Amino acid sequence: MKKTFIFVGLVLIIAIGFQFFGLASKRKNLEAKTVGEFIPREIPGWTVEDKPVADSPEMQKVVNQVLNYDDAVFRIYRKGGKEISVYVAYWLPGKIHPTGIDAHTPDVCWVANGWEMQKMSALASQREGADEIAVPNYRKFKVGAQSLSVVYWHFNGVKLRQSDSVRVSKLSFESTVMRRVKQIYGDIVAPAEQQVFMRISSNGDISSEFDELPVKSCLQFLARVQGGDLLYENSAK
Repeated sequence: MKKTFIFVGLVLIIAIGFQFFGLASKRKNLEAKTVGEFIPREIPGWTVEDKPVADSPEMQKVVNQVLNYDDAVFRIYRKGGKEISVYVAYWLPGKIHPTGIDAHTPDVCWVANGWEMQKMSALASQREGADEIAVPNYRKFKVGAQSLSVVYWHFNGVKLRQSDSVRVSKLSFESTVMRRVKQIYGDIVAPAEQQVFMRISSNGDISSEFDELPVKSCLQFLARVQGGDLLYENSAK
């Protein structure tokens, strides 16, 4: 039985390898736009600072090659004692497997960097104009005396990818392989899409700050992503 699972898994992995090889060739004509242009560089009453992406919690102890993004920004907005930080990373179609991004959500990499995580109750969907943006992931983190509240999204194309709560290490071998086979099969039959990961954190309670201008601007950007806006130029056209 195990040999059958392994054989099927290898066949699918080879198939997806050929698929992504073809996508790599197509990406030669694609150029990612600068994601920092989609959220404001200036907001009246707020000071705005761009910091190196390497300074973000996502990138601590992680080299750029691991996330392999095409563009990213780490921007901090401050007003009085309030601080809201925004981290956005972008990948062209087929650049990285969605599960590769799952491995670097705050649930994983912040905890690995020593933060204590508290899962919060699900927030209601947020509305930006006529668009409804779901907020599937809401957390509070603490390290030493510092605490942050966090919301984050991962869009694969126009589909919002939910945080995976399954502890793979506790699954049986057969369940683990079948789960992986289903993921790979889904990648083969579905076209590769651009991916956007956005995380907003606050030293206050982010759940009550969706009307703040830095957060509203992020929702406007996510509405565009959810609406199918492509964040790249195609020089082959």
